[in-house]
Amino acid sequence: LICISAKKNKLVYAFMFLIGAFSLWTGGSAAMRAMFQPGALFWYKVSLIGIFATPFLLFNFVYYYANQKARFTLVTLGVAWLIVIIMAMGDVFIQTPEVTAVDGTRSFTYTMSNWVVLPFVLAIITMILGGRMMYLAVKRQGLPESSMRPLYLGAIIMFVGLATSAIPGAGSLPIDPLACGVNALFLFYALHRKRLITLKMVASRGPMYLAAAILTTILLAGVYPALDAFYRQAFPEYIAQQTIVIAVLVSLLTVLLYNLIRKFIVSFFARGEMAKDDELRRFSREINESLDNQQILKTFGSFIERNIDCDAAYTCVRQDNGDYVTMAGAKPTVLGNITIGGDSPLVKWLEANGSAIDFRDFSRTQHYRGMWDAEKNMYRKLDIRLVLPITEGGRLIAITLFADRSNAKICSAGDVIFLESAANIMSIAAKNAMLYQAMQNEAHHDALTGLYNRRHFLSRIKQDFAKAAKSSFTVAIISLDDFRLYNELYGSFQGDRLLQDFSTILLSVVGNLGEVGRYSGKEFIIAVPFRDANAVSDMIDTIRAMLKDLLKNSSEKIKRFLTFSAGVCSYPAVATTLDDAIHFASIAVYAAKKNGKNRTKLYKEEQNFIATTPEALKFGEQCAQTIYALTAAIDAKDHYTFKHSENVSSYAAQLADAIGLDQEHVEIIRQAGLLHDIGKIGIPENILSKEGPLTAEERSIMQQHVEGSIAMIKYL
Repeated sequence: LICISAKKNKLVYAFMFLIGAFSLWTGGSAAMRAMFQPGALFWYKVSLIGIFATPFLLFNFVYYYANQKARFTLVTLGVAWLIVIIMAMGDVFIQTPEVTAVDGTRSFTYTMSNWVVLPFVLAIITMILGGRMMYLAVKRQGLPESSMRPLYLGAIIMFVGLATSAIPGAGSLPIDPLACGVNALFLFYALHRKRLITLKMVASRGPMYLAAAILTTILLAGVYPALDAFYRQAFPEYIAQQTIVIAVLVSLLTVLLYNLIRKFIVSFFARGEMAKDDELRRFSREINESLDNQQILKTFGSFIERNIDCDAAYTCVRQDNGDYVTMAGAKPTVLGNITIGGDSPLVKWLEANGSAIDFRDFSRTQHYRGMWDAEKNMYRKLDIRLVLPITEGGRLIAITLFADRSNAKICSAGDVIFLESAANIMSIAAKNAMLYQAMQNEAHHDALTGLYNRRHFLSRIKQDFAKAAKSSFTVAIISLDDFRLYNELYGSFQGDRLLQDFSTILLSVVGNLGEVGRYSGKEFIIAVPFRDANAVSDMIDTIRAMLKDLLKNSSEKIKRFLTFSAGVCSYPAVATTLDDAIHFASIAVYAAKKNGKNRTKLYKEEQNFIATTPEALKFGEQCAQTIYALTAAIDAKDHYTFKHSENVSSYAAQLADAIGLDQEHVEIIRQAGLLHDIGKIGIPENILSKEGPLTAEERSIMQQHVEGSIAMIKYL
């Protein structure tokens, strides 16, 4: 009944076939002794089929239990035992038993031929091969020795019982069915320890309906003659409806028996299991209320404290380097962190098997023998009794160690099943938390550099700014110089790589003192609380030196060159708000670029940022030369346009000066006036010099000079 409700796999099917053979063996023997129809001979043959099928089906069970790959051996033994069964049906090994009755007691006498040695030898060979499989499973695969113990103990008891039946005078006793039943219980226990079968399965609807139907059928078979006679005598006028009435009574009886059986089983077998199910449901609700890993670990610790009787529990979580470090505990009697190396034999065993293990069983494996003595002593000192893996998607994400000094509190099969169910629930919660964390990282971080993106950076520094409101808070914006040219010279792949390396430099210099973010394509932003502008300027000097060393020490044959400009502004020295600090830092970085690049500018109130430094003069001269070259090209092509541009430039500059703009802005406006029509270089001369009205097509061409101007100016 339990197997019907179990989740089916090859091992469960192997167990069901073996139980079927046991049933033929014991059922046939019992029916033969009871002289049921169609007779003792028939039930004797049924019993023989069960007896001679059992060794192979037991081997088949061990084959799947130990997860072996010896397919040829399995098929060969199957064929051999099939031949033995066919020979047994012909009374080659055992003659039909003689039935004698003395004082109303029947006894059965068996006569065996010399050929009985054949199945006996084959049974020994089968046992040896099965034992070898169990040995290899323990030694090579690292399966716990205790998981194999029920198999070989049950097999020994069964074959001893079978051999006892051959002793004169013992054949009349039901020793072999009894031994067979004991073996079945051992195998059931093995599957129960493997968490494939539980007593709770008995309480499911299918087995209980089947049990109710069987009991109803037996009762009906016993009382039907009396019930039929009573009905005919009491209700002769309703003889035609007798079948319907009995069918209704049978249905009602089945429902009644179902409820009685369910109540009995729940009360005596499944009450503890159902209480554990309730606790698991509660744990599932609690742990799925949070997406924070620390809260999940805390909830798991509370679950252990409520339900598991142990001296201590340590949950070690996988770190980035592959090691497992204690992140939570329950009932800790020994304080301090436990670190399990990612290359530990214990980790390798858990990754390969994915199931909990009694540490005493693990200590008998090859993996344990491969441990360093220091690790063995650590587990011995902590009195570790049970090791529970927590996996997600086949990946070991955490290990929980349970300590038990008395060696009597935990490690029952029920405890292990209960804990593994909790571990499965926890793994789902951990997966949800990791997915949430991944989405958060994607939303908060720049995909290329891993730095905070602009939106999240500005959100984070508001908290830091509030903490440093009574002290200093400094913002710096760093802009790579001529980075577009760097990409064009060396390719976008090298440009992306440079951005990643530069981000690493920023993080290493700023460290825990502040925050770093990617402000735009080639711009980065730094916010450092409790530091003034000079301190942050020193940081930027360090960053500049590290970038220079990075490019200098590059393994590339062609040495690359790249600089950056930086602007710094500090609160409350200059800025009065966080937004002002960011805005003034951006003005300062612009000033640094205008003054020759590769420098750091500190924003100061009422300071002329566009200073007339030699680098700025040289930069201005280069721009002026380019502008004059372009205007000369216009003059050569269309003298009118050139004169018009000069006039626009002159008038615009005078107007700018009249309204009080500084000299830098006046100069920018003057240059813009000279350049506003340079797109006419691309217009055909016959259109530029045409004296009459332009056609629609010519007018369309002329209107394109604006886009031409933009295309040329954007490269200045």
